[in-house]
Amino acid sequence: ARAPCRKLFGFVSRHLKPGGRAVLLKGEALQEELKEAREEWAFSLIEHPSTTNTRATFIEVQDLRRV
Repeated sequence: ARAPCRKLFGFVSRHLKPGGRAVLLKGEALQEELKEAREEWAFSLIEHPSTTNTRATFIEVQDLRRV
């Protein structure tokens, strides 16, 4: 996704049902984006490395809520 996690989570949170999860493709700046997102959001996360792009990671985000 082209937007940082902090911004994406705002979009995603409106569409998640309780217990739902979002799967997002993120790039090289993932760890920095997650650090910034944790200032505003609480969430659980599972990371899955992309098998087609070594610089990309799929993330599964659950329990997303503003802090």
